[in-house]
Amino acid sequence: MVAAQLSVLVLTEDTGEDAHATVIAVARKLLLLLEPGLDMERIRFSRADERARAGMGFNCYKSSNPRDYGKKVSLAQAIATHLLIADFPTAVFVHIDGDGPWSSRHPEHLCDNVRCFQDDIRERVRALLVGRGASEQLDHLALLVPFWSIESWLFQNTRVALELCRKHHPRYARAVPLFEAWKDTPAALDEYERPKDAVSFGSKFNRELAENDFPAGRLKRLGLSFADTLERAGNPSLRRLLASLTHHA
Repeated sequence: MVAAQLSVLVLTEDTGEDAHATVIAVARKLLLLLEPGLDMERIRFSRADERARAGMGFNCYKSSNPRDYGKKVSLAQAIATHLLIADFPTAVFVHIDGDGPWSSRHPEHLCDNVRCFQDDIRERVRALLVGRGASEQLDHLALLVPFWSIESWLFQNTRVALELCRKHHPRYARAVPLFEAWKDTPAALDEYERPKDAVSFGSKFNRELAENDFPAGRLKRLGLSFADTLERAGNPSLRRLLASLTHHA
């Protein structure tokens, strides 16, 4: 096996047992869309320590409560520390939900959640990187921002979702009409309010939907929040790095 040459730290605002693995699965698809020839054997995914994760969980990253200040500092420090590793290239992917319909997005900062993260956490990271003379590493910090939520992307996997509904019939029968509708009109998911709450199984199968035939190419072609995440993440610096990690590099 080829030794890993890119270390990707993955953070998510979700706190479920499978949340980290789910976002890793989505990140894999994003990376392969950014660089189709990417050798995934050369990528290592990791998670932050408990205190840094606490800075993301339950929207703590945008909290104004003084009790959460230390967690936010730890979050920024964890991101900067990872980006400053000198032994091998690094990147950080952070999942933040848009918490609104795609049609209501802000043209620059997308949503209040992203604005809060950029103004507070990203600025702390930037200051730490500048202090070490490594400001260029900020280009390797990418945000994954689904609208409404990560389920808006995962529920695009209508084939697997409908199989799960059939497998667990009749328990999840009321979810079938929703997935049938989303199969025919996939763009509706970026507008659907809190899809996790509408589907009877909630986020129970998120990891399975992310790891099994997740239709990343279709989401890219839709040109909505997934495509926007792909475009924002794909800056020239990160693309050059990924190009150096292809099967032929």
